Amino acid sequence: MINIKNLNKKYRNKIILDNINLDIEKGKIIGLLGPNGSGKTTLMKILLNITKEDNGEIYINNKKKSEETNKYISFLPDAPFIDKDLSINEARNYFKFFYTDFNDKKFENLINKLNLNLKDKIKNLSKGNIEKLNLILILSRDAKIYILDEPIAGVDIVTRNEILKLIIENISDESTAIISTHLIKDIEHIFDQVMFLKDANIDKIYNVEDIRINKNISVEDLYLEYFGGKNHD
Repeated sequence: MINIKNLNKKYRNKIILDNINLDIEKGKIIGLLGPNGSGKTTLMKILLNITKEDNGEIYINNKKKSEETNKYISFLPDAPFIDKDLSINEARNYFKFFYTDFNDKKFENLINKLNLNLKDKIKNLSKGNIEKLNLILILSRDAKIYILDEPIAGVDIVTRNEILKLIIENISDESTAIISTHLIKDIEHIFDQVMFLKDANIDKIYNVEDIRINKNISVEDLYLEYFGGKNHD
């Protein structure tokens, strides 16, 4: 689904991404993990064509990254992105206008499932319901790739569980989700794979089941070992 070869990026004299090589399969939910400033946001922005790489090659759905490949990606940013003066229905119509892959039936099913009212103004929703609406809009696109930046930050545990359930149920075998988060303990159970961004590079993609069975630790424990300087081989 995503193939990255020899990707490099630096700002001024600081290397942000250093010769990254990755092959990301379809049908996976993948955690992109690393501390603040590790380059996660830069990598996501490059995939989204917001930031330009210095050199390297990126293929998305077997096509070289370009404005055309943007249509394959549905992106959830870590900040509000919908005008709060809109109603839920108006937000739906906004997405239908801009995205040809917007699945109206899926949207209505998710809205009804979570008991949201199409007539409600976004500004009158609770923070948890705004987070759910944002995710519903993103997941209602029949995209090849979903990139979710901190999808459960700042919401209560009930809303968090509902959001995670939405993600699991709406990522098909023909699509891929990349999720960046600091709340590893709360979200790791939905990951198929994780990759750690450290020292501007990603050394490998770990299968979560292998971590649990072969290492007998959680993803959060491996993360702490990895970034704490302990042996993780």
